[in-house]
Amino acid sequence: MQIKRGFLFCAAQLLFGLGLTTAALAAPKVLYVGDSIAVETSDTVAWWAKNYSNADTTRAMFGGLALCDFTVGKSNPNSNDSSLQTRVKEDRPDVVVFQFVGNRFTDCMQNLPDDEAYFKKYYDDAIEATRQIERASSDAGINRPKIIWVLQGAWEDGPRTTRLNRQYREVALLNGDYVTDAGAEVSMSAYHTGDYVVDR
Repeated sequence: MQIKRGFLFCAAQLLFGLGLTTAALAAPKVLYVGDSIAVETSDTVAWWAKNYSNADTTRAMFGGLALCDFTVGKSNPNSNDSSLQTRVKEDRPDVVVFQFVGNRFTDCMQNLPDDEAYFKKYYDDAIEATRQIERASSDAGINRPKIIWVLQGAWEDGPRTTRLNRQYREVALLNGDYVTDAGAEVSMSAYHTGDYVVDR
């Protein structure tokens, strides 16, 4: 039940961001991009999007992937071309939602010398993903979709998640996009002191 409530909260938060950007559209289109957390929440998010905003949701996601897997065009091990740019051109979304917990085991995340390089890689890939969406939407003749970055819940290695979330906020602010703190409710049980503000 706790997990279900967390997923529903995630969906509600995403739709709050959606409402900020596409309220005037009769049937907005959402492209939901991410890793295993996105896979696990995708059905619920799509249901809420359809029933509360009349939005159609398409998905580009696969467990264990990093953000860079989508910018290099290999976002599904069984696909020859499922790049972010291709999906934007084909799906023509009004909103793109990114949900990435910070995986680091796929090919595009290898050979990083230290943690600083890891964080820089995720930051640079977030910037690159934004640029690719801009280019693809221009090529497709559509308005540039708004982007919603989903902030992640706490893990045992808390500082990593905190820093990733800060980077997602910075990229969103830099480009006039949005964040949603869906991870806040999903992971409250991870805060052993009970002090959410301090621990997060």
